[in-house]
Amino acid sequence: MAYVNSDEMLRRARTGGYAVGAFNAENMETVQAIVEAAEMMGTPVIVQTTPGSIRYAGIEQFSAMVRAAANKAKVDVCLHLDHGDSLQLCGDCIQVGYSSVMFDGSRLSFEDNIRLTAQAVAMAHGAGVTVEAELGALGGKEGNFPAFVMDVVDSIGGFRYLGQHLWIMALAILAVAVVQVASNYTFRVYNTKASETLVKSM
Repeated sequence: MAYVNSDEMLRRARTGGYAVGAFNAENMETVQAIVEAAEMMGTPVIVQTTPGSIRYAGIEQFSAMVRAAANKAKVDVCLHLDHGDSLQLCGDCIQVGYSSVMFDGSRLSFEDNIRLTAQAVAMAHGAGVTVEAELGALGGKEGNFPAFVMDVVDSIGGFRYLGQHLWIMALAILAVAVVQVASNYTFRVYNTKASETLVKSM
């Protein structure tokens, strides 16, 4: 099929009423397995690399592998930087042909997160690359980030503030740590009221 960005892929999914899986790849074999499984299911797929996997194999290597797999695939394929921890890494991935990047500024102040995410968007959109951002702290372990205890925090005010600033960032994708806990977690929070407020803000 085609090598596409995640915005295009997710817009089709929303129209079609289906979900798109995003899976982390660590090497050539996992790239092949992810794409082959997507072909078996007849569904588009997002292949993700983390800063840790990039340090292992390099962005050029992953870009070449996923593009080669996409060129032969029977489904649409997107290559996404997951939890990019710097603007420099996002920019490097854009330059070598990633079709989607995430700038994860969740460990920064809310204001700095918005400011740097907007810079990532400006850098990416000229190249036709989708940007994902993250709001809030992630409980558990994600990539090379250590596990920690998730505090029970009412984020209503932050969500409303975010809703007022989404237009500035022109985001296609937003990851919000409301119910998400990634492995090795100590405490899990489900804030239904916060989730409903976020949706209304958007």
